[in-house]
Amino acid sequence: GINLYRRFLTGGDAAAMEDVRRHIEYFLEQGCARALCLGCDMDGAELPAELPSLSALPRLAAYLCGYYPEELVQDIFFENAFRFAQAHL
Repeated sequence: GINLYRRFLTGGDAAAMEDVRRHIEYFLEQGCARALCLGCDMDGAELPAELPSLSALPRLAAYLCGYYPEELVQDIFFENAFRFAQAHL
């Protein structure tokens, strides 16, 4: 899952949506488009200022749609995790 913890994304105290996109891009380059999903760590981790809570995830989705097809963004945000749960739970 894509981790939104600032230090995981950048190694420092600041992170932005672009850092999240670069994290996603790394996994896409590894061929993980059908497995990649959100694993946000929104339970107390230090998050990017642009993504302080779950309510900001639609903003992240809109940002990512500027770089990737909407179908891929939907896969990352829901479909991949749902498909996994259906197959294994």
